[in-house]
Amino acid sequence: MPVNKYKRRDFLGKLLNHDEQPGDALFNKYSRKSLSDRVYTPYENFIEQIDHPEQGTGETAARVGNVTSGLTQYTGTWTAWEVNHLLRRTGFGNKKTDTEALLAMTMSAAVDQLTTIGAPGNPSTTPLNYNQAAVVDPTIALGGDWTANNLTYSTATSSNDGTVNGSRIASQIYWTWGVWLNDGNSIREKMVNFWYHFIPVNYSDIGNSVVNSATLYNDYIKLLRDNALGNFQTLIKAIAKSPAMLIYLGNHYSTATAPNENFARELMELFMLGKEPTQNYTELDVQSGAKVLSGWRVASFTAAYPFVVNFYSNYHNQSTKVFSSNFNSTPIANQTGANGANEFNTYFDMLFQYQSVTISKYIARRLYRFFVYYDIDSNIETNVIVPLAAAIISNSWNMLPVVKLLLKSEHFY
Repeated sequence: MPVNKYKRRDFLGKLLNHDEQPGDALFNKYSRKSLSDRVYTPYENFIEQIDHPEQGTGETAARVGNVTSGLTQYTGTWTAWEVNHLLRRTGFGNKKTDTEALLAMTMSAAVDQLTTIGAPGNPSTTPLNYNQAAVVDPTIALGGDWTANNLTYSTATSSNDGTVNGSRIASQIYWTWGVWLNDGNSIREKMVNFWYHFIPVNYSDIGNSVVNSATLYNDYIKLLRDNALGNFQTLIKAIAKSPAMLIYLGNHYSTATAPNENFARELMELFMLGKEPTQNYTELDVQSGAKVLSGWRVASFTAAYPFVVNFYSNYHNQSTKVFSSNFNSTPIANQTGANGANEFNTYFDMLFQYQSVTISKYIARRLYRFFVYYDIDSNIETNVIVPLAAAIISNSWNMLPVVKLLLKSEHFY
């Protein structure tokens, strides 16, 4: 068997070797491994694979042909096929009348309409308490809005609300499905879905850690919704200080002497830089980022809504934070007392200053795989990803014009 047959490859087919990270052993130890090539397995080989897994999983799925189109605006036919394709990718199903309405427009006008978004309205503007018959909410009447109301607890980890908080979470999930199915045609909820899969939290993990996880979780989803087509720089900074994320990836528990590295690692690996096709950060960058981000905590989980996030200087690492050559070996000098909070913006400014191309390409690839197709070859990288990333930067990280550019492109259709 060829030694390189089953090794991972990047989008250009270049062999990737994640077992060798000279001088940076911890990076390989803690970093996630990328997915291997997509594999097509003929049905007749399925049983054989179960009996003989050592033989591999089949042949890598090949494209039907090269796709060389790019982001030039689409000028082809505008029929029910193209309209339904657009509606499927931007929503969660459509009616015949939806198709007919967009058919009466130009392609550009249809995309403009779908990307004009407002607040949810149907079945309601927020999740409501519809579980009163089974679980009595102590402060919210049947049909009432609980999203700006925290339950009362004796301690931050007490679980005396169990069923009430769980009922609120259930109503949030049911309401979300209702909005997806009933709140008209726009890309808003699909973008919420995109961001949540891109930068997720887990309400079960949050609920196992602190109380009032329902309002914490709803606040996080609302943050994604309010910034669905907004500015990525604004969104990622807000996420870094959001109570749900502070709990989910542990930055709330970070201390001056033991900075929690979970969020700093995921920020670079999953939320901003990515791992492929090149490694543009090191373990040093993760460690220094964790030091910068230490000190941000939720003031209380039992106080009245809303949650308050503060900077606590006694939990903030007091050293100078030094970064690798990927960030021009930039040092972030320690600032004492309340001024330590200023390191937060300095850190994000550094990330965007020195890795703007990497970050923009990573976002572009995530958008492409969510709205178009999972497979990015060299043609697509050159003709779609690179110019889409350039558009992200030229539009100052505002996502609305970028998403419009993709949805109006000849490549999309």
